Amino acid sequence: MLGGDYLVINPKATPEQKEAAFNYITFDYFTDDGLKSLEENIQKFKAEGKYYIPPHMSYYKPDSEYGKKVEAILAKYDNVYKYSAESNALLDGKAEAQYNTQDYYSTMTNVIQEVFSKKGSNLKELLDNAAKQVQEKYFDTIQVN
Repeated sequence: MLGGDYLVINPKATPEQKEAAFNYITFDYFTDDGLKSLEENIQKFKAEGKYYIPPHMSYYKPDSEYGKKVEAILAKYDNVYKYSAESNALLDGKAEAQYNTQDYYSTMTNVIQEVFSKKGSNLKELLDNAAKQVQEKYFDTIQVN
């Protein structure tokens, strides 16, 4: 599932507003402090005998100036998980719902909890009911201009 980040730029904004929003969003990304924090986290995990698993998808290109710095840090440690080319080829991200996303998650969480907590739960019935509820209560009420 792709998405879940609240740092978005309104496509209807003026070019100046878009630039200001981008500068705000990236203010604390791609900094030396961010690189230092990354390395400290990896070192902490190593000291605890744990693997550091980096995000599978990043906000930067690996061959960018910042990306090269990140890749150099990751390469220094033997406790950093390395994704295989085969797993990368399997990525098939689905965009997150644009409307009532948290309501959808809440409804689905109830379905998942019931399946795991009640033996013999009827999964198809639960999913059909959840789909009907989300459709009628949330999606059918959306008014797009």
